[in-house]
Amino acid sequence: MKRRMLALLWAASLLLGCTGCSLLHREWYEVTTHSSGYYEGRDALRADTYQDLVNDILVLVGNHSEEGVIWLYYAQEGLDANDAAERACREVENDTPMGAYAVSYIQYTVDDSARNYSAITVTIGYQRTEQQLIAVKHATNTSALADLLTEAAEAGKSELVVQFSSSDTQAQQVRQIVERVQAARGSWGWTVNFYPSTESIGVVEILMG
Repeated sequence: MKRRMLALLWAASLLLGCTGCSLLHREWYEVTTHSSGYYEGRDALRADTYQDLVNDILVLVGNHSEEGVIWLYYAQEGLDANDAAERACREVENDTPMGAYAVSYIQYTVDDSARNYSAITVTIGYQRTEQQLIAVKHATNTSALADLLTEAAEAGKSELVVQFSSSDTQAQQVRQIVERVQAARGSWGWTVNFYPSTESIGVVEILMG
């Protein structure tokens, strides 16, 4: 249960990091007291809406789970389970910062045998390790980036990954900060990657090795 609660808290940071993403022109992943959560005594997540389904998959990503089951109920939106699962998996995989950074692929199967919900089994492959996800730093904006980068370099780290909650993060601003810290340390060859894209930045990866 403790691991599950940590996963939900981690997922909350993932969700808040996506707020206002311009790619879909909507407020993403708002977590409320009515949002989905693990059932008591069952390894399944509940989803009443499409947004719940996206959030649930992000919970699994945040926990570095290779497989999870989501019970999608139909009452609120009359969702088609197969269509919703396909859209949600692709959205998390391609359009969310942590999905784009951490996930290699997402597959799913749908079981409609229950009376009032569909059981969606999600299988996730990762391009990052669990330790890499745990090591991700969280910041509101780029004001702390120079200090985080300097601290990581002084500690001999080969990479720094930062998730920003602000939707105003600019690629050029990040690159300028990285170049300034790199020059101050007499280093060269650092690489900066943006997720999900340079136009919609939620996660920044800086490779210093």
